[in-house]
Amino acid sequence: MTYIHFPLMRRPSSLRTASRRARPRRVGSVETLERRDLLIGDPGFNALLALEHAPIHYQDTANDNDDGLDGKADYITSFDFDGDWDMKNNWENAATVPMPAYVYYSVAETATHWYIVYAFFHTRDWETVCTCADTHENDLEGQLSIVSKPTDPLADPYGTLEGMVTTFHKDFYSYVAPGSSWTSGDQGVDGIVAYLPNPHTGKNHPVTAQQAHGHGLKAWPHVDIEGGDGVVYYPTLRTAEVPSSPNDRDVKYRLVDMFEPGGLWDHRFDPQVFQEYGVFHSEEGTGAKPVTPWKWDDQNDGGELTGGELAEDPAKLVEIYFNNLDNSLGTFDRAYGVNGYIGIDDSGPNYVDLLPQFHLPPKIGGGDADFAGNGPVVDMRAELNVVFGRLTTRLYMDAIEDGGDGTRARGTSDNLVAYQPPKGKRVVQLLGGREYPAAPTGFDFPGLLPSYADTDHEVDEIAVPAGNIVQLFRATGDTSGDEAGTRTAMIAYFGRTRVVLGVDAAPTNLGILATDERTGNGFILYSEEDVHERFSSIQSLTSTHFIAVQYVGGVWYYDDDKILVPFTPRPTDVLIASVDFANDQIVDLVGTNSEEYGIPKGYLGGDLTFAADQYNFSVDDGEFQIGGTYFHRNEEPVDIGPTLAGIAAQDAATGTGYLLYSEENVFGRFDMAPSAEAASHHFVPVKYFGGQWHYDNNAAYIAFTPRGSDALVALVDFSNDRVIDLAGTGGTYQGLPLGYALGDLQLEVDRYNGANNDGEFTVSGRYFTRNLIAKPPLGDFSGDGVVDATDIDLMHGAVGGTDPRFDLTGDGNVNSLDVDVMLDMVMQVRPGDVNLNGTVNRADLATIVRNLGYVGAPAWALGDLDGNGRVALNDVMIVHRDANLPASPPAAVVARAMRPEASPLPRTNLAIDRGVIRAQARRAITRSVAVATDQFFGTDVDRSAANDLSTATASRRAFRMKSLVAR
Repeated sequence: MTYIHFPLMRRPSSLRTASRRARPRRVGSVETLERRDLLIGDPGFNALLALEHAPIHYQDTANDNDDGLDGKADYITSFDFDGDWDMKNNWENAATVPMPAYVYYSVAETATHWYIVYAFFHTRDWETVCTCADTHENDLEGQLSIVSKPTDPLADPYGTLEGMVTTFHKDFYSYVAPGSSWTSGDQGVDGIVAYLPNPHTGKNHPVTAQQAHGHGLKAWPHVDIEGGDGVVYYPTLRTAEVPSSPNDRDVKYRLVDMFEPGGLWDHRFDPQVFQEYGVFHSEEGTGAKPVTPWKWDDQNDGGELTGGELAEDPAKLVEIYFNNLDNSLGTFDRAYGVNGYIGIDDSGPNYVDLLPQFHLPPKIGGGDADFAGNGPVVDMRAELNVVFGRLTTRLYMDAIEDGGDGTRARGTSDNLVAYQPPKGKRVVQLLGGREYPAAPTGFDFPGLLPSYADTDHEVDEIAVPAGNIVQLFRATGDTSGDEAGTRTAMIAYFGRTRVVLGVDAAPTNLGILATDERTGNGFILYSEEDVHERFSSIQSLTSTHFIAVQYVGGVWYYDDDKILVPFTPRPTDVLIASVDFANDQIVDLVGTNSEEYGIPKGYLGGDLTFAADQYNFSVDDGEFQIGGTYFHRNEEPVDIGPTLAGIAAQDAATGTGYLLYSEENVFGRFDMAPSAEAASHHFVPVKYFGGQWHYDNNAAYIAFTPRGSDALVALVDFSNDRVIDLAGTGGTYQGLPLGYALGDLQLEVDRYNGANNDGEFTVSGRYFTRNLIAKPPLGDFSGDGVVDATDIDLMHGAVGGTDPRFDLTGDGNVNSLDVDVMLDMVMQVRPGDVNLNGTVNRADLATIVRNLGYVGAPAWALGDLDGNGRVALNDVMIVHRDANLPASPPAAVVARAMRPEASPLPRTNLAIDRGVIRAQARRAITRSVAVATDQFFGTDVDRSAANDLSTATASRRAFRMKSLVAR
């Protein structure tokens, strides 16, 4: 029986039940099965799949000049063969450092196929006669192997190779496997894949070959080893040999996962490794740029494919290159269950990893503890349970001698912890299977894994059909000596398992104490931190996470059973029950959703129970009994996923838009340009125009249909490079939720991949929570649910202060910049739009003229556009400028604006000194536009002051916010 993998199947496949006497796969001569042997170094299915289809690799070598290093320059090796990740010293170090053989692989998966990338790294791409036209340091070329998934994983766990696409410099070549039904698509098939046996294992493998010098790769024999010299490499999982010579015909290479921790993918933004995304540094030669699989490109594919899709969207490439793709699992599938290059894996909500579990059953009954080559016949099973909020397993093994004196090892393990939730969480439900095999009559009774007879001293691997909690059993039955109770053992390897996590409310202990004579209303508060550690005066035997609280005089207090003590709420606090202390009543807030003075009130569900006037399950006046173990918050944080280099946007973008959060990976949902491939997986710039939402793919705006899970998390002024975080705001805009409740998002403008980059954005953080509690829109200072002239007036009235509600730029002050942001970004209106209808015209001017002379509080609706508490000539000039009306307002308007009643000065002063009136009018006009000042008042104006003010106004309007704009 072979090792079996259970992929993320999107369609059901037929599975055959294993026979009762299954034949295990032998995995090594091991005298004893110890925990250390089992838990360390397990390769995992992807490695075994990659090994199954890994090529025997012919590498031609040459020694035409000193750059060839006597053939060594053509050896394949690791990126860090010289002990560092500095790719700019590899050319030099290749001359002195040994080159053990490595080949890199990655596995992507759909419902019908696996896509395996193999990549071969060379330190030098060199020439016979060095013109440097094609020479460069570091070289990575490789292939895509396409494998059809099996209909019967028990008989054929690793599927069947269908085709191969290889990289040959700037061209791709396609091949089909022997017996494949695939035919040529838009690209002609270039040949048939050849197979040869691996002399170390006897297993047949496809054969590939690479040139010397430039290392173009094809299926053998379409590229052959020339001149009778070259290295032949054979695949392994753990051995990396150094060729003894450039004509060594038996060298083992080690397969390395491209996504291993600390590997190449983790270094994709490392400036020591890459000069730009996916392009290695190269300080030798002036030739083509050495690139990674996520940049490999065929120069002849035209617009059908973009660079990197061989790795990022291999199903698309295959669909273009080949025909007749459907297999016995169904129609050719394009949806990825796993593709690490675009961030798709099984790490979705509530998927957890389980630890492998070891069990050594005791010897029972008679016999001498030595199976002595008589079997034993082995049965096994495993069971998952939720115990005290953790996932635990119990394992059962029965090994009985088949003949002899009946030696036997048999028993059930204790509950072994397979998954411990993070702090503050507990497992409340296990989704999917609970045990394998099914045991309807009880754990220790029939319903065991099909028996097998252990006929040697090796460790055995036992396959498990898809859909079970266990991926693999390993077992040792017989060894060379006494083994029952000492060496006979098993281990169960589990796949990723989906669970439901809840907020951990246990232990509730004796209950919640409160002052007996307390009156008024309050709440029971959940604290994620232990209340005995957070609050110094809480008695030790009370509930670990719950406490009675009241809000009095603008301050939150907790009740320590003696007095009320002030405390500061935390973001994780929740009010889960309301209390009438005077009448000893408590009301469960399950199913409610609101907010009480900054603390979320209510929760979605759980198993909590409450009782007043009880403590320690006895009647006790003024106290509260609480039971249960968990609850679900109204809104769990949204995991924003990999933020990577940032958010790519068109550098020349103008106008106002938003940063949109997409629950689905944007690379799967949208047609993103290749230049955006390193961007965040869940954020994209968007704009609304022409009655339609559009996203920016870093090359163009493309229409899209919003989804219910979308959220607008930031407001952007593309013209002036400004961004406003919408945390704490609410409302909707053109059908999309606007803002979010809270989170740790951080946004920077003109930053990308850790460096300054005009027009792009950096987003960092881990989560945000959606707005389930209604919040006013950004700019709704009046709280009436709309942003209108009243809110502009409130903003104008706040200028000069520090009220954080009005500080939209987050610089600690409320000033003209905040007014600009309010008008330009929040309301998206021009400064002269008095009636806020989206246009500036004579209707706005008429309103101002009607109200010339007004003096009082700021009043935008009356025409007080500069917010100085009066309607005067400056407001007239603002409308003329924005409406492109004649530069000079009508003389009658100017005269009226300059009348005493139109001046902001008291009438008594105006009557005394008309010179003051004219001076005041000059100052009002100077504050608007210096050019208009010249036109109205001629050369007697203080031109230097006018120019200074005009420059300041222009600078303010052209303000570029180059750093985080936090609320």
